[in-house]
Amino acid sequence: MSTVMGAESRQEAVRKCIREFNSKGIPAFVDAAGREWSPEAYINMDIRTTVSNTANAAQDARCDDYGIDLIAVSSHPGARPKCAKDQGKVYSRSNKSGIAHDGNGKEIHYEPLSSTSYGEPDGLFGINCRHKKYPFIDGVNFQRYFPYDKEENDKRYKEIQEQRRLERKVRNTKREADMLNEVGDTEGAKAARVKLKEQRKAYRTYCDEHELTQRNDRLTVQGYRAKAVEDKNALMTEIMPLKGSSVNFSNISQEKPMTKALKEEISKEYDQFTKTFGQIDTISSIGAMAYKGGTDYGGYNPNSREITLFGAGGDDGRAFLAKVAKTQKKAGEWSTSSPLHTARHEMGHALQLHMSINDKHFNLRMAEIREIYNKVNEEAMEDISLLTNPTDADIIKTRAKKLSSYGLVSLEEFISESVAEYQNGSPRATARSVVEILLKGYE
Repeated sequence: MSTVMGAESRQEAVRKCIREFNSKGIPAFVDAAGREWSPEAYINMDIRTTVSNTANAAQDARCDDYGIDLIAVSSHPGARPKCAKDQGKVYSRSNKSGIAHDGNGKEIHYEPLSSTSYGEPDGLFGINCRHKKYPFIDGVNFQRYFPYDKEENDKRYKEIQEQRRLERKVRNTKREADMLNEVGDTEGAKAARVKLKEQRKAYRTYCDEHELTQRNDRLTVQGYRAKAVEDKNALMTEIMPLKGSSVNFSNISQEKPMTKALKEEISKEYDQFTKTFGQIDTISSIGAMAYKGGTDYGGYNPNSREITLFGAGGDDGRAFLAKVAKTQKKAGEWSTSSPLHTARHEMGHALQLHMSINDKHFNLRMAEIREIYNKVNEEAMEDISLLTNPTDADIIKTRAKKLSSYGLVSLEEFISESVAEYQNGSPRATARSVVEILLKGYE
């Protein structure tokens, strides 16, 4: 109506509609209580809850095997309301109450597990709950967790909820930028990206001020990385063959190209890659775009078959790739610290596309690799269940023991991380086993 009356332009009306549409969102799932979940929120919730349930089920099995009735519950600041009153205590699984003793004979009161919020969706060990249970043997174990002061806990809880709100804002703006791109509103999409940059900065500042771990996984929107790569095609791309190179490089308008030295280094890596895996026809070119923040440092477009390396352009491109790889490897996110890690990883995605098209044994290979992937994931979950009040950093490093944390996100990333580590030299058993399956012949 406002457009009809001339109060706003058609384009502004479309933008307003998109913003409203995005703010309400299209839920991927609606639960029994009528709550709407975005794909990212639902998947993250499901993974966190599944990992937690698996760890707690393992502890219950141990208690059953050894006839242990008592369990100690972990504690952490900022626990949600129903968990806060129950954390840091000892409980009886058979719902008894009484007095136990620690290894020094100190009395410890225990209560029935049924007296807690256990069993409620937002209660102890419920959906998204981070608490862990540990067997407690009377006269042997020591109580290592204790309740937090209510005022201290509530303050931290509010700080964490604000962090979650800032993360939702970032995800919403990413969706808004995508939607504006889809309707061809480049001006509106550009404004959304400017807003996104400001929101990311505000998020980092807030986390630093309140000593909170930045959760880049919570800023991720499915498809946003692929969209960033596809947006490159809207720009003028010029294929620039490099003399003596068997792979093409692309120069993108308004973007800094890679230096000749970096191109030559990547070209040699490509040649080494084809020596290992044979010639592939699923890489049309490799180009660079500016790094715009977040956790996306590279991308492979299966439609145009282009590899894009973010931040690789300009005189400091290689130094940027080296710094990022070193940081990601140290954190446990990537399998190597090589400046060529991103290029090798994306070549791994191109290899998977090539094999899916040309290899009649592709599905058989994937089935064998999936067994390794599932086993590594299960072992990581088991190791995490043994950690005492682990931080996010502890969990990531534990997931990286056999390969990398990012490699456990999906089977495709698992293969690409294995390929990158193998090409780097001196691969660990996991990467070596995956590549052996990719290379082996079938009768």
